[in-house]
Amino acid sequence: MSPEPSRVPHISQTDDKPGPEPVTNFHTAPAIPARKGLSRAARMAWAALVLVIALGSVFFWRGGWGAFQDPDQQISRYIRDDAHPRMQESAVRRIGEATREHRPTSQWSPELFRLAKNPDQHVRVAVAWAMGQDTQRGDFHRVLTGMLNDSAPDVRAAAALSLVQFGDRSGHDQIVLLLEPVRMLAAQGGRVVKAAKTGTLVRAGEPVARLRNGDAEIDVPAPVSGRVSRSQVRSGDELSPGTPVATLDPAPEQAYAALHALYQIGEPGDLANIARYLQDVPDIPASVREQAALAEQSIRARADVK
Repeated sequence: MSPEPSRVPHISQTDDKPGPEPVTNFHTAPAIPARKGLSRAARMAWAALVLVIALGSVFFWRGGWGAFQDPDQQISRYIRDDAHPRMQESAVRRIGEATREHRPTSQWSPELFRLAKNPDQHVRVAVAWAMGQDTQRGDFHRVLTGMLNDSAPDVRAAAALSLVQFGDRSGHDQIVLLLEPVRMLAAQGGRVVKAAKTGTLVRAGEPVARLRNGDAEIDVPAPVSGRVSRSQVRSGDELSPGTPVATLDPAPEQAYAALHALYQIGEPGDLANIARYLQDVPDIPASVREQAALAEQSIRARADVK
């Protein structure tokens, strides 16, 4: 919301209030000039200043000149802005939301195909999610199938979850991995400069630790989003390649999405992974436990497992 512009008091051109008492001692008191209202030019200047403040507030708080653009024009502008991947990610998610609301979005399909190979993994995740919102598109289905081989685990997972919307279970194994803790190992050696503490929430691609090797600093990025359930290094530790750095537990929203997918395509072999999310422990939200129970019931009903 834009900040409220400064209120400028209205100053009338005339003043009907009685003036000060007359001065009788002209030798000790200075003359008092007559009070005047603001001129028309001054009032116009004040009004212009208020308008500038108001427009400046809108410009600042709502993202520059884009605040005055049509929403579709904003999407078209941001999705092509390769210099700002966060803007592209936001535009792609808005396309997905528009698709869910059955609004036309086909004009941006060429950009979605292009961004499916974008260097930024968060943009690719957004593309995989957006494509999953339109299950009538065979071309989206083919792109998502290819994204199961993406180099980033979170992109593969997003593609697998979207494929379930198409009735395609080919990403089943990727979905199961979303329920399992991830052990992070140092790919290179070096001295630990910084390390995330136990309990820290991290997004995929964010560093869980930073090492210094000679003059170079090397980040150890989280392969998926989650919570550091166990930090195994401290600042100053010397690590060799393959040294355990941390263990990540799946983020609650990630676990929920995986359990929701397994409700539809889960197998009896998945029950062991689902069981840990049935536990009544503080780290597992009630909504996740409920989805785990539904997934278990659905799998048992399909396979008639007793």
